[in-house]
Amino acid sequence: MAKGPRNIGVLSLMKYRFPINALVSILHRLSGVILFLFIPFILWTLHLSLSSQANFLMVKDYFGSPIVMFFTWVVLSALYYHVIAGVKHLLMDVGYFEEKVSGRIASIVVIILGMIGVVGIGAWIVC
Repeated sequence: MAKGPRNIGVLSLMKYRFPINALVSILHRLSGVILFLFIPFILWTLHLSLSSQANFLMVKDYFGSPIVMFFTWVVLSALYYHVIAGVKHLLMDVGYFEEKVSGRIASIVVIILGMIGVVGIGAWIVC
């Protein structure tokens, strides 16, 4: 029997070591999905806060809840990461960071900036 390409099973994905470029791309897609899923909540909250002063105060109190603060952190972190990874992808579209070494360095920079931003956003929300 000839050996051909094999499909990677879902359970074996955790054992597979992805290159840093792949991780940046996968996280960029994941952050986009998170942002897409939270669009209804964001729009509803914006609509509610702009409808009246009483509703604005209710939304303001609502954002003091630890659960809502956590989801706010998730959405803002996803937005931050999506933007910086998106800029990297746009720069790749115009011809930068396409080589193996420069692409790896750019991916490392995106991951470092992403981690700094996620921690900074968390500190900003808590304080």
